[in-house]
Amino acid sequence: MGTPPEQQALSHTPISDNEIVFVATPYHPLAGTSSISLQQLVEADVISREPGSGTRQAIERRFAEEGLRLSPHMEFEDSEAIKLAAISGLGIAYLPLHSLRLELSARELVILQVDGFPLKRRWYAMHHKAKHLSLVASRFLEFLHETSDETISLPVEHR
Repeated sequence: MGTPPEQQALSHTPISDNEIVFVATPYHPLAGTSSISLQQLVEADVISREPGSGTRQAIERRFAEEGLRLSPHMEFEDSEAIKLAAISGLGIAYLPLHSLRLELSARELVILQVDGFPLKRRWYAMHHKAKHLSLVASRFLEFLHETSDETISLPVEHR
């Protein structure tokens, strides 16, 4: 989970970095632009997550910090649908970097150079504090902790 709920009954442990980036087809007019302002994105066709999504809330907070409001051109509840819409040239999308490996390596999408991005967040493993974790669940949580340093980062050409 990207944003742990503020419930005392839940235990949450950070397990990995989560970078949110803006992407578009390589043929988009903003692809290759070295510095894209948030204002330019407000004026663009942006493909968004559904209301209530943690990723969307993080993006909305970032824009609000600059006194801006991002109005989605399209909304989807599924990252795959968002990627397909962006690949089809229907607009600019924002997604967690970890979900874009295939599309970036195939050059179906490119990371846009947006001022102040990538937006760095964390992924959390969560469970109810009162629940006794099974051996499998405990081992899985240990595995997540052990591999937490194996984070996905921006390709060299995008740093």
